[in-house]
Amino acid sequence: MEVLLDSIGTGLKPMPGAVEVLGELTEHAEVKVVTARSRPEPVHAWLETVLPPSTCTRIHIIAMGTHDDKTRHIRQQGLTHFIDDRLETCTQLDSAGIRSIVFNHPWNANRHNLPTVSSWQDIRSLCLQEKQTW
Repeated sequence: MEVLLDSIGTGLKPMPGAVEVLGELTEHAEVKVVTARSRPEPVHAWLETVLPPSTCTRIHIIAMGTHDDKTRHIRQQGLTHFIDDRLETCTQLDSAGIRSIVFNHPWNANRHNLPTVSSWQDIRSLCLQEKQTW
């Protein structure tokens, strides 16, 4: 829970490949991050510690304050695809007609039939191959 309130103070590091892939993706379009956190500022502050300014300016953070209302926020943004590591979110979005891709982690493995990615390189391939609105 502490990481949700103070990602910088906890020393949270980006996943391997995240910095490079986010940089590349933001060259093609604005990246939207939909978070269950209640405020965007802590997410933005953390991103500013790990990403170059040119990447940060092309990332839009949507803070919802809950896990269970992402469908509405994603639709408002005009997104047709979404990647999340929370299986319940992906299942909910998939039921609403939004293509959901599960980021594989031990807590969601072997519990679904949705498409998956296992790394930021997988995300790069998927996004750049399809060139969809994410």
